[in-house]
Amino acid sequence: MSKVTDKLLKFKWPLLVPTHNGTPPYGYTRTNEMWIPIPETLDALEVAKDLLANGLSTRDCTDWLTEHTGTSISHQGFIKRIKRDNKLYQGWEDVRPTEITEWTSSSEEYGDGTLYYPFSKPKAKPQRNGRAKRSALLRGKSVEEKEVIKKTHNIQEANKILTRNKNQLKGLLKEASNDTVKKLIPDTIVKEFIEEEAALEVIAEKAQEIIFEPNKGPQTNFLASTEDVVFYGGAKGGGKSYALIADPLRYCVFPTFRALILRRTMPELRDMIRHTQLLYPRVFPGAKYLKTEKTWEFPNGAILEFGYCETEEDAERYRGQSFHWVGIDELPQYAHRGPFDALMSCLRSVDSHIPTQMRCTGNPGNIGSGWVKREFIDPAAPNARFFKEAEIVDPRNNQKRIVRKSFKYIPATVYDNPYLVQDDNYLAALALLPEVKRKQMLEGNWDVIDAGAFPEFDRSIHVIPPFSIPDNWYTFRAADWGFSSPFCVLWIATDFDENMYIFKEWYDQGVYDDTWAETIAVTEKEEKIYCGHAVIDGSVSTSRGSRAKDSLEVINKILGRNRLVKFKKADRSPGSRKEGKLAVHRMLALKETGRELPNGEKETAPSLFIFDNCTDLVRTLPALLTDPNDSEIVYKKNAEDHAYDALQYGIRSHKTNTRRRYAAMDNIKTNRPQPADPVFGY
Repeated sequence: MSKVTDKLLKFKWPLLVPTHNGTPPYGYTRTNEMWIPIPETLDALEVAKDLLANGLSTRDCTDWLTEHTGTSISHQGFIKRIKRDNKLYQGWEDVRPTEITEWTSSSEEYGDGTLYYPFSKPKAKPQRNGRAKRSALLRGKSVEEKEVIKKTHNIQEANKILTRNKNQLKGLLKEASNDTVKKLIPDTIVKEFIEEEAALEVIAEKAQEIIFEPNKGPQTNFLASTEDVVFYGGAKGGGKSYALIADPLRYCVFPTFRALILRRTMPELRDMIRHTQLLYPRVFPGAKYLKTEKTWEFPNGAILEFGYCETEEDAERYRGQSFHWVGIDELPQYAHRGPFDALMSCLRSVDSHIPTQMRCTGNPGNIGSGWVKREFIDPAAPNARFFKEAEIVDPRNNQKRIVRKSFKYIPATVYDNPYLVQDDNYLAALALLPEVKRKQMLEGNWDVIDAGAFPEFDRSIHVIPPFSIPDNWYTFRAADWGFSSPFCVLWIATDFDENMYIFKEWYDQGVYDDTWAETIAVTEKEEKIYCGHAVIDGSVSTSRGSRAKDSLEVINKILGRNRLVKFKKADRSPGSRKEGKLAVHRMLALKETGRELPNGEKETAPSLFIFDNCTDLVRTLPALLTDPNDSEIVYKKNAEDHAYDALQYGIRSHKTNTRRRYAAMDNIKTNRPQPADPVFGY
């Protein structure tokens, strides 16, 4: 049904036994023995009931229903149908009737993915007309009170007639092309008409005035985003905070809308509040800022609060409240995601017209940049929508289903803000910062951190798109073992210039050693990866002289059975940690290649490249820190260094002449000579 909108939810509708021989109820067709439901029409009927419960008039609801279904229904028939449905569906939200055995639903794709059963809606009641209201008002009153009420009503009716007549005369004035008509109309009405026309002109001029226009690029993308959660981050000066206070205004036209804007401490909100005092009253004349409550109240009843949330305990103060929209400025200032999760649970809406959204901003270089990077930057490319899913069991029907929320990361830099790049003053201030801070605040780089172990790492240089590894390149495998903690297996190739390419990774935990080895064997056979050697950290060997086989023996036995290269223990002798870090530095560093660029400059390039499908190595390598007691080694405490360990084991295990020892095997992989005689094999 092409006219059905996204407002519809999908219901299961019963096949009913006819109760009479006349026309079937609205939304049903008749056969010889049953009333057959039209699911799309009945689904739209439920939306019309909700609109009526939210205050829309009966006639408007029936007009909407007729337009969206193509089947007309009178407002009297609509009211009767609601009464009939409330009686029929009573109690169905808890227990479905056992006498109904046949159900049907729409085959079209709409709704939220859940299949509902119909239920009674007692709040869907038509508004009382004037006669019914007056009767209710007079009920129980004395004769004198009734007389006063009637006279008051008559005065109100007379005023309505007077206003209607005035408007008709003003309409004549607007259409009149000569002064003859004006002379026939009372001067008071003519004067009132002239004043109203002048006021309308002023209003029209103000309506054409642009109060706020977002900058092209990231700021416009942020304000146009429909995802559930959006993080607008990157360098300083990208216009993030102003976009955050402008975004909730689109929903302030709804009287029940409620929003919350947070910073870590209340003093940090002062600048944002000052900007709202300049913007909000111009967008919504009559909007009031209550200084004590730190709250904006809009003329129609919408509310926007400012608050602080320094700790997770502060976030608990909001847990019992509900908001349609929550904005967190400088999200990376939180050391962990606890406050973010607590505020996410406050998002709920009973109005289908108002979505629930969370909007966050922030810069790299704060205490919580690591977890923010994992949540928003690493999962997908910038400006790309991605989803996070969870499986739940619905207790209403004991069925499993998937629920999910949509996310997006929108990067921005000072270059996206035309007001800050009119001159070089602000650019110079950011460019003169120390190297790490400059990359964070000017370039919006989330990979560099203070005291980072590998400041040379640059995602734009070292991370490349995948390509097919040539058959005559030497390949090998390196691994860091783990069961309770994560493990990492890297497959590495080297070209003829001894550049290394990390072209595949396997990062997981909780896999038994035999399954682990079988998976490696299947992977290398299916993808035709021919490794010349393999190295693994020594912790995989745990027998310590015991007769029982340790994990390394189990793994190598399975690899040997599959005719694949076995693992050897990596060098973990004293000083190996320093050697490993230095080896990674050496491979990441930019060196002259001996070639010249078109502009005459000498080309520089690293010796290590990582395919962008090796997401965990790309994610964890720039997050490693140097040891505060020894800057020559990587800080291991609470560090996610499994991919790094596999990398440095692999780099140190590869010798320059190793590939040439296997050069004679280059043609074995492809273009093997075929025997002339298939029987004798020669």
